[in-house]
Amino acid sequence: MPIIVEADVRRRLIITTVYGTVRDEDLLQHVAETWKKYDRSTWDELMQSRGDLRVRATPAGIRKLVALVGQLTPAAAAATHRLAIVTRMERGRELADLYHTLVTESHTEARLFDSYADALRWLRPETT
Repeated sequence: MPIIVEADVRRRLIITTVYGTVRDEDLLQHVAETWKKYDRSTWDELMQSRGDLRVRATPAGIRKLVALVGQLTPAAAAATHRLAIVTRMERGRELADLYHTLVTESHTEARLFDSYADALRWLRPETT
């Protein structure tokens, strides 16, 4: 899977790095594995791309992803979970915009950033 997950325990932050060719099934697997292991009510996520990223995810796949996130997230946790997406790619940005819109409807706070540092400041201003 072209996704690497690291846990920053001090910040209670999941750092997800996406590279290579990313498809719907990769993102679904990432969410299923990561959020079964970590409690979304106490961990946030920073998703970033590295190198030559080719996004093959679809709007329908992103909708499935949001539905899965909803199944794995208790209602109380959704209000406290933050997702920062760092991407400069046009296609990645389009899908991130769609994901942001759908997740916002489920009350998870998500934002797009051009830089890792800006994303960190938004996620955990007290620890950066």
